[in-house]
Amino acid sequence: MNRTTTSVPPHRLLLLVAGFVIWSIAFVVLYGLNAIGCAFGWPELLQRGILLFLFAMHSAALIWLTFWCRKRWKRMAAANEPVPMIEYVGYGLTVAALASTLFVLAPTFFITMCV
Repeated sequence: MNRTTTSVPPHRLLLLVAGFVIWSIAFVVLYGLNAIGCAFGWPELLQRGILLFLFAMHSAALIWLTFWCRKRWKRMAAANEPVPMIEYVGYGLTVAALASTLFVLAPTFFITMCV
């Protein structure tokens, strides 16, 4: 049995955490700005607009990262190269981070800003 193995550079480990790093930054920034806006009495329209803009930017970054991982995976498969498992897992974790972002940060669309 002849198995070919491919060496995976250590920097590819970043694929595993990149999506959730973006998710955690978005989480901290959005809820931190919400608290700051409430503490300083920002108008609700301004506060919601800033939060929605930041939500859109972080979601766009995650969508781009998802497509980038998918394109990279497809390019390797099309070139008849063995696709390392880290590519599959990185893509799956990026999709999970995108879903988490949409689920956790979606309340910025409809809940009251300050309670």
